[in-house]
Amino acid sequence: MRAQIEKHDVCFYQRDSEWLDALFKHLGSGLEGGQTLVVAADSRHLKLLREFLDSNDLNAALLVASGVLIELDAEHIREHLSAGGGVSASRFSALAEKTFAGRHRRGAGQMATVYGEIVDLYCRLGRVEDAVELERLWNEAAKVYSLSLLCGYEMRPGKFTPDDVSSICATHQRCVAMDWDVDVARSLRRALREHLGEKKATELWAKLVVEQPRVPGHVSALRWVQENVPEIGRAIESRN
Repeated sequence: MRAQIEKHDVCFYQRDSEWLDALFKHLGSGLEGGQTLVVAADSRHLKLLREFLDSNDLNAALLVASGVLIELDAEHIREHLSAGGGVSASRFSALAEKTFAGRHRRGAGQMATVYGEIVDLYCRLGRVEDAVELERLWNEAAKVYSLSLLCGYEMRPGKFTPDDVSSICATHQRCVAMDWDVDVARSLRRALREHLGEKKATELWAKLVVEQPRVPGHVSALRWVQENVPEIGRAIESRN
């Protein structure tokens, strides 16, 4: 029987508070289940996580010393995976084996709760295609190891196109909603109602969601607006 991934979610955030909220919810479920926590983040985020854990009466240093929390330098890993240009599947496979072999192998009974933003570091360099390739490799790894995955991407003006977001979302099971998602979705719905009328706007939104179930409705709608009513798309992006 083909192995199934336990969870592979993605969050797009704008503020540190949003990132911490999504991360702690993810790691918290792992802690409650007695799972190993693996966090691959940049140095600033690792520092923020430690401070957050300590402020919530969770001794970060003790979690690390006891092996409950494994911290990985995302920038170092990105450089290692990209040594030959692009993303090395063999190097990723070796890293996954080193990190998850043994008790996290499927059938061994121990799941690992993993957060990663190596993919976002690729995007910061304009290499979205490499981020998507790394997401694909994570999905392959999840057939071998028992993993609950969350990937984080920081949203900045001009960093992603709607097609970029669609490609990223397509490699995940679920997109975790952030506050800014709600703001953009509200603006889009209002703009579509003004342009198309209530009935047609509702029908279009539903059609886009059905056609691309893994992509957040506001992302599909923003692409449609950019292609069909570009002046509205630009106005919405500038406000959000």
